[in-house]
Amino acid sequence: MGFDDTTLRQTLERVGPAETVRGFVFNAGLNFVAEKAGADAAGAILSRLFKRKPNDLLKYPAADYFRLLHHASEVIAPAVGAGLALHDLGKASAGGFFTSPMGKLLLKIVAGGNPARLMSNEPTAYATSFSFGKRTFARLGESALTLTHEADPLPAEYNVGALEGALEAAGLSAEIRAEPLAQDSVRYALTW
Repeated sequence: MGFDDTTLRQTLERVGPAETVRGFVFNAGLNFVAEKAGADAAGAILSRLFKRKPNDLLKYPAADYFRLLHHASEVIAPAVGAGLALHDLGKASAGGFFTSPMGKLLLKIVAGGNPARLMSNEPTAYATSFSFGKRTFARLGESALTLTHEADPLPAEYNVGALEGALEAAGLSAEIRAEPLAQDSVRYALTW
């Protein structure tokens, strides 16, 4: 699935003007576009949204991030495929988080752990990056857990990529299955 004009318009209708995204998430997406489609492509997207590169720690309008997802998924789809564009942008966002001061600290805390130890921090990590949505963690047993995202207009493919990227950053792996619950609400089941 892509993030086409219709999806962008519908998403922007649901995102409030006070909602924000941290600059490092924008920069991770732009860096991924530069890697897959070239610096000129990333620069063209940046110039549509900002006068200069976002500051990693500052907050910017979430609507602009959804515009970035729209433009970036169109630009990188020829390199990675339309089905993987949002997934890979989500994975890149996790990489951006884990190079931030908060992300580096989290990796030190969960070093040598298991997916549940890492993912129990997922609601806080998302809240550090995105002002919108409510995320909850539930341990289901020795090797299973769920993460529930509510009021989260990020596409499920994007979040699956972000979760995979977080696991990889911590040297872990798990199978992830997205279970839509309602519009902007998805349960992510992880097993390992």
